Amino acid sequence: MVAAGMLLLVARPSAAQVLSKPVDQSIVPFSTLYGTVGRMNADPTGINSHFSRPDLPGGTGFSALSNDAYSIGVGGYTPIARILLGFDWNYADFGYETSPLGKTNRAETSNLMVTAGLPLYTTWRFTFYPYVGIGGGAMRVTLKSRDGGPTVPLDRSPTFDEIILSPGSESQVIGKYFMVQPGLGFDYLMLADNPTSHFGVTLGIRFATIITPNRTPWTYRGHEVFGGPTFQPSGGTLRLIVGIGGFKLAKE
Repeated sequence: MVAAGMLLLVARPSAAQVLSKPVDQSIVPFSTLYGTVGRMNADPTGINSHFSRPDLPGGTGFSALSNDAYSIGVGGYTPIARILLGFDWNYADFGYETSPLGKTNRAETSNLMVTAGLPLYTTWRFTFYPYVGIGGGAMRVTLKSRDGGPTVPLDRSPTFDEIILSPGSESQVIGKYFMVQPGLGFDYLMLADNPTSHFGVTLGIRFATIITPNRTPWTYRGHEVFGGPTFQPSGGTLRLIVGIGGFKLAKE
C-alpha cells in the first residue's frame, strides 16, 4: 500500500502534463526489466481434507495449509511491432505448518509465463496496457516426520493418502499445472530532467487473475500419484514492480 501510494504521488504531476498534451506517435513503449512483490492465492480445501481425515482415530498428524502466500518474482518486456512481449517468473510460499505430533508440511510453488501486452496509452513516461500470460508451474508439498518411519513402497503407483500416512523422515509430492493470466499493467518510467534521457527507474502495478483450468496431476519420486487433490494458484493477484527501463524513438 505504501509503495502504491508513493507511485501515485510521483506520477501525479507528470500525469497532469501528459493528459494536457497529445500523445507523440513517434514514441514506442519503453522496455523494462523488473522485480516484483505481491500476493498469490490457492484453494487448499481439497488438500486439507486429506490432512484432516476424521475417519482416523488420531488423524494424520499434519496441520491445514494456508490459502494465500506472499510472492516474489522477476520479469520484463520489450516492444516488438508495438506489442509488449516478455516473460514473468514467480515464486510463492504458502507456509510452513507444524503439529504437536512432530510433523510438518509446507507448500511452495513457482511458475513461468510468456506474456504479450497491447499498449493502449503510451507517453514518454507512462504505459498502460492489458496483457495475457500463458505458462505453467509446479506446486511442491513437503511432508516431514520427526520420528521417521516407513515410506510408501514404489512397486506400484501410490495414492495421495498413502504418502501422507507413511512420509518417512521426508517425502515430497509435486503437482504440475497449466495457467493463463489475463491482467492490466500500469508502468511509470522515472527519467532525469535532461530532455535526452531515455533510461531510468520503472515503477508499476499489476492487477491480474490466475486461471488454472485443469486438475492437478501429482507425482512422487517419478511415479504417478492416484487420488490427489486440486491445489494450484487461482484467483486475483496484486503485484508491485520496481525495475530499470528505457525507450527509443520509432523509425520514421
